[in-house]
Amino acid sequence: MRFGYRVRRDWMIVSACTFAALSGLLGSLMAADSWTGVKVVPLGFETQMDDGLAGTIHQPLKVQNLYSADLFTSGPLRLTGLGYRPKTSSAEGVVPSAEVTIRISTSPKLPGELASNYESNHGVDVQVVFSGTRTFDAGLIGGEFTAWFPFDVPFLYDPAAGNLLVEVVTRSSSGIDYTDASNDLDDKSSRAFGYNPDGTSAQFRDTGADILALEFDAAFPLVVPAGFDLVEDDGWSGTLAVLLRMQEVYGAVSFPNLPMVLNGLAFRRDADTPSFEDGVALLTMRLSTTATAPDAMSATFAENYGNNVVTVYSGAIQLASPTESQPGSPAPFEIAVPFSAPYNYDPADGNLLVEIIVRSAAGIGWNDQSNELDDHASRAFSLSPDATQATYRDSGADVLRFDYTPAGPLLRISPAGGWREGPVLVTISSWQTGGVIRYTLDGSEPTATSPLYEHPLNLEGSTIFRAAAFAGDQPVTEVVGETYVNSRQPLMLGGVAGLDGKQVTLGLDGWEGFSFEVLSTTSYRTWTSHGVRVNHGGRITFEDPLANVVAARFYQLRMVEP
Repeated sequence: MRFGYRVRRDWMIVSACTFAALSGLLGSLMAADSWTGVKVVPLGFETQMDDGLAGTIHQPLKVQNLYSADLFTSGPLRLTGLGYRPKTSSAEGVVPSAEVTIRISTSPKLPGELASNYESNHGVDVQVVFSGTRTFDAGLIGGEFTAWFPFDVPFLYDPAAGNLLVEVVTRSSSGIDYTDASNDLDDKSSRAFGYNPDGTSAQFRDTGADILALEFDAAFPLVVPAGFDLVEDDGWSGTLAVLLRMQEVYGAVSFPNLPMVLNGLAFRRDADTPSFEDGVALLTMRLSTTATAPDAMSATFAENYGNNVVTVYSGAIQLASPTESQPGSPAPFEIAVPFSAPYNYDPADGNLLVEIIVRSAAGIGWNDQSNELDDHASRAFSLSPDATQATYRDSGADVLRFDYTPAGPLLRISPAGGWREGPVLVTISSWQTGGVIRYTLDGSEPTATSPLYEHPLNLEGSTIFRAAAFAGDQPVTEVVGETYVNSRQPLMLGGVAGLDGKQVTLGLDGWEGFSFEVLSTTSYRTWTSHGVRVNHGGRITFEDPLANVVAARFYQLRMVEP
């Protein structure tokens, strides 16, 4: 049976034919996730073993492996685990295990120049990422990265800040063979190690290095208020230096219009404040999405919260900012607070509230602050940590760097789809830093030959808008889309019907979420109503007692305005 449809202002007619004919027309295109992955260092050993070996997780020892920043792509990475490649498989019936502590830091040392003193090789951001006994119930496979250690706490690594130091202390090990190691002189890595897990100095130093698989997702620094990434403002603040309760609101316009996971934040020392290394504070930090606008904060702290208040840090914290400022440049964002609980923030839901409560502080200098009236940020604070009311409110705000990872689709189309009385200006926001964005206006999947998105588009009629990012001919994001219905324009709709007994399924890909009144007929003169139904997943399914009785049956779908 042939399928056809009629187009009118607000309805369509489809015949009863096989739904499979168009079932794949608008299926989702799944592409490789360009924001997560595994990085093998040193380079060149992703699929082959070298002739070296290491006892890092085979026996008690302490080892520091240094990997050059040149081995990593530009941009921060959030390291979430690492894996070793055993030389041989586990013996049958043996359950391998190791008691291990792993520390990671950004190091100023160069490969081949590690000191004997372990501590001097660490950077200021040294962090314990794993501590405990790892048991490999499924055994280990020789020649493959199967000895994985998922991190208890992720490590934010920025290659621009220095080389990567991975320190492993193994106190006991059972059933784990030697693991793969590089012996090449030009692999941009080296190590220092000794057989005393509690030692302070290495017994050996050489150009060997563990071949590691580092699990990561991409992390991005974002400075707010916007415009102060490399600019020092004339304000200064004692947010971490004095006892207080501070609330600061940062406008959603300062963030990309995409959902994100905030993993931590950092302050930077005011340019006129001396460097410090031994700061300590008793700190509570909460985040909330809020409807409160910058420069319109209530004096009552509780009234500035939104519904999703999350405590992202609570407890004592050591803080330092040892780097001397360069003339004419701001200090780096070294005063870092890694979140113990990540925060999901979507700028489409409102502004961001940052609350900081300091109950004790010592040795911490002043930090940089914006004083601008048009920076989309403001604050309310009291010099009492237990206050419920702010004593002061002004347009100042700490200059902060948030560390975050994308959440959800890597593209977002704005505004959301729905009914419109006239044209709509559509924009695309993207996490994708490479490649191009391509789009379609007919509901079909974008391809490498689809129109290039270069600026916001003015859509006149009812449109199924879809977009994806491409690197060359290959898509590098999933397809995202919105449907805009212009009530003054005809709906250019198509569909098919599939029969299964008395069950009828009408295909309406691209019009998910919209409501339709379903009518049926055999003659186009007398119509029978099957009620109003919402299109879920591109399909409307309902019972028609005459579906298999009448040879030719047609259905009219009249869109119902929400």
